[in-house]
Amino acid sequence: YGPEFFDARHNVSISGVYELPFGRGHQYASNVNRFTDEAIGGWKVGTIMSFHTGFPITIASNAYYSATVNARAARGNHLRPLKIVGRTETQWFGTDASVQGCASDTDDGVCAYSEQSSTSFGDAAVGSERAPNYKQIDLSLSKDFAVTEGSYFEFRSDLLNAFNMVSLAPPANNVSSGLGQITSAVNEPRNIQLALKYVF
Repeated sequence: YGPEFFDARHNVSISGVYELPFGRGHQYASNVNRFTDEAIGGWKVGTIMSFHTGFPITIASNAYYSATVNARAARGNHLRPLKIVGRTETQWFGTDASVQGCASDTDDGVCAYSEQSSTSFGDAAVGSERAPNYKQIDLSLSKDFAVTEGSYFEFRSDLLNAFNMVSLAPPANNVSSGLGQITSAVNEPRNIQLALKYVF
């Protein structure tokens, strides 16, 4: 037993829209003419900010116990805690010798995990390790341009992952083929999209 795969111990989500205080009826430049108001008034900025700590990782293994034929994916054996030393973006569990898994039915006194035994299920707990954190901030800028009393153009600019933050993918979790390697990210690099919509 252990935490579910989507369990994030700390999760912060913030969203909001703010109309800039410029143009007619606002704090600044409230006396401008209608033409200038169309240019500077009514702009809105919005954001969606998402941050959470890493999801649980279950350490897997190649199957060596014959009874695993009808079981879910085989797990390794948990011998001792991982020592996280020299963590990098590509080696999430670091470079300590404890990251190097032991072969089935062996224990060198250093490795944190070994492959599944040939005589029993692996005892690594569900979600015994944690993946990297997630972080992303999206921004938007929008404004309505009146055409007639009942129609307008809506302009919108969206900056997805506006600050180009990197949220790393979960590391490799199979003790038989290496632990901790990260080769990708879970979010996209910054994307900017523009939209113009006529509402009538």
